[in-house]
Amino acid sequence: MGLFGTTTKKRDIGGNGNARVQVMGTGCRKCHALYEAATEALGADQVDYVTDMARIAEAGGTVVNAGKVRVAFICTHNACRSQIAEAVARMRASDVIEPYSAGTDPLAAPNPDALRLLAKRGIDVSMLRSKALDEIPRPDIVVTMGCGVSCPALPCQHREDWGLDDPTGKEDAAYDACIDAIARNVDDLADRIRAADGWDHDRPDVSALRALADETRLTVVRALAHEEELCACKLLDRLHVSQSTLSHHMKVLVDAGLVHQRRDGRWMHYRIDSDRLVALGESITALGRGGHASNGDNI
Repeated sequence: MGLFGTTTKKRDIGGNGNARVQVMGTGCRKCHALYEAATEALGADQVDYVTDMARIAEAGGTVVNAGKVRVAFICTHNACRSQIAEAVARMRASDVIEPYSAGTDPLAAPNPDALRLLAKRGIDVSMLRSKALDEIPRPDIVVTMGCGVSCPALPCQHREDWGLDDPTGKEDAAYDACIDAIARNVDDLADRIRAADGWDHDRPDVSALRALADETRLTVVRALAHEEELCACKLLDRLHVSQSTLSHHMKVLVDAGLVHQRRDGRWMHYRIDSDRLVALGESITALGRGGHASNGDNI
């Protein structure tokens, strides 16, 4: 898919009730396939094929990912380091990175000193705002800033930690050093993405595959697949393992996004994410057909 999502839109020519269909896209294979389907169903004289980006924008077309890698920069409060990373990545690597930032416990607004010093360097901060993890789309890559944050709600294909000191409350020099370090890391990440020659958003989730590479966890998944929800006490009875061992295996499955958990009294209750399992199975099947070769090995 190109810079704009493939879509169709009816319009009335001259207000006389003669409706036509506009197929909006960039001329990519998916866009053209939709255009051909529309013309076959309605006739070529009833379909306009709009590929001009200015016209699409005027018509309210929405910009979507254009083969870029979705990178989520995560820290606890989404106030300083992760906001800096989002802004710097948008400025320095917009050709390959679609940047987002979020926090596990976000503050009301970004750090004003960080915004001030970014703006001083000519970096656009107008799009920065504090966000929770569930306010951003699912990323391809998760980058944590170094605050020990775990992101169980953000399954991804690759994750790394940059180990950055938090400059909050310090002198401007500490912020400048942080911005410089983030700029270097963004450049390095962008170079690795470019070297990988693109990114397949549909390739299997490596973290999920690793989570399933264990007989005990496969047994848990099989059990949950046949139940709406299971208490940890029931899993302990089935698996004949210690509570600490079960907790370890369940944390791996939860962190990979394959299982959801909730606490009820003293026990945790677990349920499978069926959609994630189905998507994982489909991507593996596509690999077997040669449909999704992995392009991210250099990341």
